[in-house]
Amino acid sequence: MAWKKIVSCVAIVGLLLGTLDAEAAKRRGKRAMSAAQTAVEVVKKQKAKAAKNARTAVKAVKKQVKKILPIPEDELLGMLILAEAGSQPPEGQKMVAYVVVMSAKDNGESIRQEITKKNRYSPLNKDKKSRRYWRSINKQRQLQTKAYLEALAIGREMKRDPRPPSGYEALRDARYFRNPLASSPGGNRWFIKNTAPVMFIEDHLFSIDRERWASVAPYPRHKPTKAEMIAGVKPKKVQLALATTEPTVATKIAMGQIPKPHRRPAQLTTVASAR
Repeated sequence: MAWKKIVSCVAIVGLLLGTLDAEAAKRRGKRAMSAAQTAVEVVKKQKAKAAKNARTAVKAVKKQVKKILPIPEDELLGMLILAEAGSQPPEGQKMVAYVVVMSAKDNGESIRQEITKKNRYSPLNKDKKSRRYWRSINKQRQLQTKAYLEALAIGREMKRDPRPPSGYEALRDARYFRNPLASSPGGNRWFIKNTAPVMFIEDHLFSIDRERWASVAPYPRHKPTKAEMIAGVKPKKVQLALATTEPTVATKIAMGQIPKPHRRPAQLTTVASAR
């Protein structure tokens, strides 16, 4: 009987030791896993920091390159023509270049200073959409696309001999242009208050400064009403001088020349009917 008790005690001690070894092994495994996870996180943080440092270095290099090698003035003018009037006919592109060149000449500034004025030309605005669009124009400059080369040639020609294209002599004093449908309400109100419209070329409405407009002829004379200024659209009573190009349907609707297409009103449910 004694030897049976001894055997049972040894077996119990063995089970206890095995259980303790298993728990110790489990703890060692957990420690090893946590150490591995910590190492992975450290490696990830190091990679992220290295990538951030690399991006910062690239941005710094690009900034220095821009300072050392700015875009030439002729190419900057070609980019603006392509951005503002890339879908316009050659007359529209020439008029955009004429407005830029003559505005710089009137103010005694360089073309670069005129183009980079704050809120002067929409493609150079600071919002995300404008910056993305300007980067696409710059890519066309780098790739030397056909559209960019044509705009560049127009800009150089207008810079060398600034004059309105043939048939658009009425725009000799124009210093502003805008698309009434694409401009913001505030921008439209400013244009209506400070400029006088002269002529459309496609969707661009070219305007003259009101001070200059008061001293020259034969421009149309119309003082916009308060309702027209609040609405932010071109006054209906203005008669366009020498409008040789046909505006689009959307422009005619905005100008009130043709009625808006009839739309079926949505069905509204009142509180009484709902009850």
